[in-house]
Amino acid sequence: MNASSAIPAMRKLWLLFAQAVTATLAALFVVSLVKPDWLAWRTHVVEVRESAPATAAVSPAAALNPRAFSFSDAARKAMRSARLRDLACSI
Repeated sequence: MNASSAIPAMRKLWLLFAQAVTATLAALFVVSLVKPDWLAWRTHVVEVRESAPATAAVSPAAALNPRAFSFSDAARKAMRSARLRDLACSI
């Protein structure tokens, strides 16, 4: 076997290897989607559940004040800063 015939043989071997790896990975992907219980490395699945939100204790005085749960102060402050920005941009 001379040097000129070794290169095509190595290329054919490389292409055969690459195709075998690609086909194996494709088969693993399809099996993991269709039958995940067939793959042993998929047995340890972690399940995450959302718990009920914790309710904050509200004082009776805050419950009687309707502004206690309002964003009106923050909105008023944001509107002032937006107006100032608009004024500064128009000058």
